[in-house]
Amino acid sequence: MAVAPYDGGEARGSSTLAATIFNLANAIIGAGVLVLPFAMQSLGLPVGCALICASAACSALSCCVLYRCARASGAYTYAAIGARLCGARFGVFVECCCCAYALGSCIGYLVIIEEELVKVAAYVRAHIARPPARPGAELPGAPGAPWGGAWASRELLTAVVVLGGVLPLSSARSLHALRHTSLVALLCVGYVAALLALHVALLPREGEQAGALALLPSFPAPPPPPAPSPSLVAAAAAAGAAARRARGALVRGAASNGGERSWVEGWKAMPLLLFAFNCQVPFLPLLRELERPTWARVCAMLAATFALALALYLAVAILGELSFGAGAVAPNVLDSFGEGDSAAAIARVATVCVLVASFPLYAYAVRLGATAMLAHDGGGEGDGGGDGDGDGALSAAAHWGATLAIVLGCAAVSLGCDSLELPLGLTGALAGTCVIFVVPAVCLAAVERRALSGTPLSRRLANSPSVAERAAAVEADGPASALLDGATALSRRARMAAHARLAFACAFGACGVLVGVLGTVATLLPLMP
Repeated sequence: MAVAPYDGGEARGSSTLAATIFNLANAIIGAGVLVLPFAMQSLGLPVGCALICASAACSALSCCVLYRCARASGAYTYAAIGARLCGARFGVFVECCCCAYALGSCIGYLVIIEEELVKVAAYVRAHIARPPARPGAELPGAPGAPWGGAWASRELLTAVVVLGGVLPLSSARSLHALRHTSLVALLCVGYVAALLALHVALLPREGEQAGALALLPSFPAPPPPPAPSPSLVAAAAAAGAAARRARGALVRGAASNGGERSWVEGWKAMPLLLFAFNCQVPFLPLLRELERPTWARVCAMLAATFALALALYLAVAILGELSFGAGAVAPNVLDSFGEGDSAAAIARVATVCVLVASFPLYAYAVRLGATAMLAHDGGGEGDGGGDGDGDGALSAAAHWGATLAIVLGCAAVSLGCDSLELPLGLTGALAGTCVIFVVPAVCLAAVERRALSGTPLSRRLANSPSVAERAAAVEADGPASALLDGATALSRRARMAAHARLAFACAFGACGVLVGVLGTVATLLPLMP
């Protein structure tokens, strides 16, 4: 795909290529890596691997389209690109989709952090804090015990992580400052992949004992609590639990006839793979800070990032499916390990580190997008939504106020709502589809249609000081180069290239609509009777 070359006069930041690769890979590899083995088990290795590779290819193409639209419009936020190419109202719609998707990702990260922290605290209470030897003393987890009670509550653990990790990282004014935490997050994902690889390598052969699977010292599971006395409440609870288990078996399509996979399970797992490489929301801020964002450097960055993410994804998905056998992989692969597995407990801590490092990337995109909506360039007709100086234009008070609102608001929603699976699933399926597929396709179609119709994009943006100097960025860009003066006719080859890109934009958008329908149906499927 031909794109506008970088002319050397539009550098927005000094982020190195390696730092951008680490940050973008961290944005791709979030909590979704833990559900890939379950998706692979539901769909099978051939179909699962094919979908993962297809998802990587579509996401990389989407980033390339966004780069072309950013170079053509001279904007580096979703709102500004949409407004300059398709009008101010479309820019507002785009920013709403981006904020909904990014905030949904942040809330989902915090929900998973809370769940993993509670499981780690339960492991510590049961296996690290030994029961007291003297008779009559309180056991770990009792209200007055040092390892139980309030210190291990969900609210307190979340507050410690949010205030001690998420908030300081989210307050960074530059994504370049997050390169070290992104590298740590990638190493944590590598630990999970190594854990599964060792688990496969140490699988007991015939005649071997199952104890050979121990990677680290494991502790016996805690004894079950005494059975409560029969009562109407206990009977109702038992009946409710049995009904939920029966309904869950029906929804999941419990395997029968020798472990045959259910189409329902495969259908539910498909969106997990289709949206596995989502990184478009933080991609534009990272591109904005990249030093010398030439087409060659951007291609090298995308190739290295997606190769790294694809390798880790395939390693975790395949090794996780092979580790526990057909039908034995939990939706969260770490739940497939025993309760006393020390290596799995360390992997849960590593997962928390990954999510804490991923949260600031999406929080930064929300803050930058809101700033772009407020900082109008004052351009010509249809030029709504500015790019400005981005997050650096905010004062210290406004910067911290926006950061606190985003972080504490997401934490309050994640703690205050009992069930977020349905709203987060629908947000990811609808807003995610718009951000990843539909919006880039519409913007690319707008660029090519203007090229074919003879509308000079540079003249439309001439009144914008922040983009007036960027008109040269579209030189040697096929159709756009002939439209700088609005008079030169397109060559036959340039028109054919523009028509081909326009057809690609239509096909890419249609593919996105199909993915959105699949994701919506898969999200609503568990609610069907």
